[in-house]
Amino acid sequence: MKIGNQVGRALEAQKTFKTLKEILVLFFTGIWIYEEDSRYHSRIIAFIGFSIIMCLGGILWGTICLANGCYGSSLIPYGYSILVFPAILLTLNKPKLFKKLANFQLFLSLLLPFLLQWALGGYSHSGTVMLWSLSALIGSIMIVGPRNSTLWYWLYVGLVITSAAIDMSLVAPFEIDMQNSPLFAINIVSVSTMIYFVSRVFIHKNEVNRKHLSKSLKDLTAQLEKLYDERINEEKFSALGKIAANIGHEINNPLTISTANLDKLEFLLNSNEFNQRDIERTVKNLKVANNRIQRITKGLKTYSRSSCHEMVPVNLNLATQQAVDLIDDMYLKEGVVVKYRFNDENINILGDLGKFQQILFNLIQNAKDATEGYDDRSIDISLQVNRNSKKVKLYVADNGCGIPEDVLPKIFEPLFTTKKIGKGTGLGLGIVSQLVFEMKGDIKVDTRPHSGTTFKIEFPLIEVESSLSTDPTTELGKEKNQNHIKLSAKSKILVVDDESEIRAFLQEVLESYEFVVECAGDEVEARRAIRKHDFDIVFTDLKMLGFDGIEFSKEVKRVNQETKVVLMTGMVLNASQRKARTVDFHLEKPFDLETLIQFISEKEKFQNNNKSVA
Repeated sequence: MKIGNQVGRALEAQKTFKTLKEILVLFFTGIWIYEEDSRYHSRIIAFIGFSIIMCLGGILWGTICLANGCYGSSLIPYGYSILVFPAILLTLNKPKLFKKLANFQLFLSLLLPFLLQWALGGYSHSGTVMLWSLSALIGSIMIVGPRNSTLWYWLYVGLVITSAAIDMSLVAPFEIDMQNSPLFAINIVSVSTMIYFVSRVFIHKNEVNRKHLSKSLKDLTAQLEKLYDERINEEKFSALGKIAANIGHEINNPLTISTANLDKLEFLLNSNEFNQRDIERTVKNLKVANNRIQRITKGLKTYSRSSCHEMVPVNLNLATQQAVDLIDDMYLKEGVVVKYRFNDENINILGDLGKFQQILFNLIQNAKDATEGYDDRSIDISLQVNRNSKKVKLYVADNGCGIPEDVLPKIFEPLFTTKKIGKGTGLGLGIVSQLVFEMKGDIKVDTRPHSGTTFKIEFPLIEVESSLSTDPTTELGKEKNQNHIKLSAKSKILVVDDESEIRAFLQEVLESYEFVVECAGDEVEARRAIRKHDFDIVFTDLKMLGFDGIEFSKEVKRVNQETKVVLMTGMVLNASQRKARTVDFHLEKPFDLETLIQFISEKEKFQNNNKSVA
């Protein structure tokens, strides 16, 4: 209600357009003064329109002089037009020059009529001259603003009085004695002053009203965007909620396997009959169970990312694979086979990972619902790349009921659904269409009743250097410090983590490379350590009790700019955290021994621009 009142008042204020200001703008510039967020600033638009009108007026005036035999005098308005026309072109190409060009043009516009009168020797065109000068004066209000136009007003008054004082053609269209020139000048100044200040009041009032309207609309837009984002998140977690009930079951199964094999391993190690093959088999089962849990949590984590309205490179292969990994086992138990033909190419688009996976989950969920009641239910997902056209197509196909022809034109409309009450909100495909549009993509549908449906989404392809990262998002064009660290056997490393097992694991692995390792379990120990020793690398957790890894990295850099900071986290990083300049690399949890050894061994990573390693 509050927003409606604000907009109502702002729109009411817009009625002031039906005033002298509207007439003046249309007459003198021939163009409306647009909002602040137009391609050009409103005053630049006014300047261009004013300049075009005055330039044409100069040509017309020069032609009249030429037609009346005043060949020399015609050079003044022609010269004016020749000088003003390039100013228009320069303003269009380089808006930053607007102020200088505007002042130059206004000065010429005010000076021209008095120069022309002087050249004509008092030729009786005073009415035309005064109208021209007054046009320039009113134009200055719109071009430089009501407040700054005061200077041009006094210049105009000065020119009128000066020309009267030296008898420079201030002659009315009717016969008037030259001795009355000062009186005529006073009349001109009086009338012009009245017109100037009335115009200034109306234009100033309109500018205030427009600013008020612009602010109200911006506030309204911001609130609508916030509501839209909230609705997007609601729909995202609505889709996720449909599979959340099975998540616990899917995690508990491998967790049971893991627990059972740990007990078995403990039994084997304590038994007298030590069997190496049994131990290897048990460890293998543990790894398989652990990988299943890790795969599910990784998919949940990437899907739960908040949209940051920032377009970054997204690896479609990895993003799609993670989405499929999250749901394929669960769908299979419901009789739905999800097939993904993995493409090993480096396929990247510019977009938002959370939004892309929301698109994919909504389409997969719709495909699952469409196959309900059918035998051999399947969902086929694939990627097709066209390097020549620089496009990539995502296909999500099902063998379900299809979409009727009369329904097809409406499927992307908000709140439209053919599902039973409680089964669908009608937001899914509407939001999918909007998200695809936001990522510069295009979505199409091929369907036949009882023969299945295929959604085809096309995105612009971008080129990104291949990376060892398993994070489907990478950073593009990020400047980094090229002074890479030189690891040696005695390099000093600090490990900061509140989990004692993680500290012990890292210390054991790092010391096996003969690094000098120190550990800290809380903020106090960590700060004391960096002040006491110069470390080559600091491995730090992102979040601990009363501790922020990003803030700690800033303190590390203040103490020693050369120290490299590796941020370890299992959380979803927001845009500002991913771009923190004091963090050199990211190490995603959970990581295993192989990943850590690879990270340490490949020294060139410390001069690589890619910050995500997992």
